[in-house]
Amino acid sequence: PSKAALAQESLLYGLEISVERMLALLAPITDQAQWVRALIRHYLAQVNDPSLEHACPMTLLLASAYAGWSGSLPPDVVEQRVQLVLREAELPPEEWVPGWIPGLLTEAAPREMVDEVVAIMSDVRPIGRRTTMHALAEADLRDVLARIDVPTLLLYGDVDQRSPLAVGETLHAAIPGSRLVVLPGVGHYCNIEAAATFNSEVRTFLRSART
Repeated sequence: PSKAALAQESLLYGLEISVERMLALLAPITDQAQWVRALIRHYLAQVNDPSLEHACPMTLLLASAYAGWSGSLPPDVVEQRVQLVLREAELPPEEWVPGWIPGLLTEAAPREMVDEVVAIMSDVRPIGRRTTMHALAEADLRDVLARIDVPTLLLYGDVDQRSPLAVGETLHAAIPGSRLVVLPGVGHYCNIEAAATFNSEVRTFLRSART
C-alpha cells in the first residue's frame, strides 16, 4: 500500500540501472556473500562515477533495515536465525508462517493485515528463503555506511523485534546527515502496519531532498 500511494505522486526515486548489466554481473556468482558484495560494489561504482548522473540515487530510504545481519546483530542471534530458517525451509507454510507473525506485526494489527502477510509469506519458495537468509547472515556492510553521501531516511518501529530500534540508531550514527524517524507502537513491517504515517514521512523527506 505504501509503494502504490507514493508512486501516484511520482515521488519515488530509484536506482536506475540496467537490469541486463546487473544480471550479467551477478549470474555467475553462486556464493551468497560474494553476490551481496558484488551488488554493493556495482552500486558504489555508479554512485562514485559522475558520468552516470541518472543512474545514481538522489535519496536513500531504509525501513527496518540492517547493515547485514552480521553487521547489526550479535553472532549468536545470527546463528539462531540461520538455523531456524534452515529447519523451516522445507516445511509447508502452515507449519512455520504463523510463528513469524508476532515478530513482524504487533498484536494491534487487524486480522485482514495479518492474513495478507501470511499469504505473501506462504508464497515464498524454499530456495528463495535460504538464499535470502545466507545473504543477510553473511553480509556486514558497516564499512559502507560512512560512504553514503545522499540524503538518507531511516524508518523504524519502536517495538520492532526483528530489527530493534538500536539497530536503526547505530545506522543513523554511521550514515552522515541521515534522518531517523521512529514510528510508535509499530513492529518490523512498519510500511504495512503504519502505512499512512510511513507515506507521510517519506513524502516529507523526498520533498525536502528536492529543494
